[in-house]
Amino acid sequence: METPTLDFMIDIETLGRRNDAFIIEMACVTRTDSVQYYFDPEEQEAYSRRVEAATMHWHIYTHPEMIKHMLEMQGMQGQSVASIRSDLDEFIAWQIRKFRDVLQCESYQLAFWMNSPRFDGAILQHCFQQIEDTDLPWTFRDEADYRTLRRLAKAKDRNAFDNLPQPPDNAHQALVDASYQLDMISHFKHIINC
Repeated sequence: METPTLDFMIDIETLGRRNDAFIIEMACVTRTDSVQYYFDPEEQEAYSRRVEAATMHWHIYTHPEMIKHMLEMQGMQGQSVASIRSDLDEFIAWQIRKFRDVLQCESYQLAFWMNSPRFDGAILQHCFQQIEDTDLPWTFRDEADYRTLRRLAKAKDRNAFDNLPQPPDNAHQALVDASYQLDMISHFKHIINC
């Protein structure tokens, strides 16, 4: 019998592409629940988290709704990295308890999906280590690459993509993106029969 998997989808929105990028927000989504965190901009600035002009330019000209979203967030009190990490630990533990209770099983595996673990995971890891000297609340063995799964599905059946749901209009908001991507994982797995 196949070991059941509890899927988490992680997405972040940043103002850069390097590991030391300024993080605006993060979302973690499961099939039943989600959490969203806004990072404290003062803490990000205090640790010199990088804002890249090219990323700002890209947001302004390709995703103006993201800039609008960022402006709407101005004045919001973001959470510290310590608070985010603590809340995230609790959310993950709660999801594992629920998953085990529903399936009545002790054996399970975790999958922390990211559009690219080398981007989302690396930036989060750098931020958590730089500011709180702590690692991510999952191991590298639990990371899964959404972009690779998407490419495998497209290579298997390009026509199947014509009938898939399209990304929402308000993309580049962490919660919206993570929810959409988690839904798409099921479609992609179905296409490649895994």
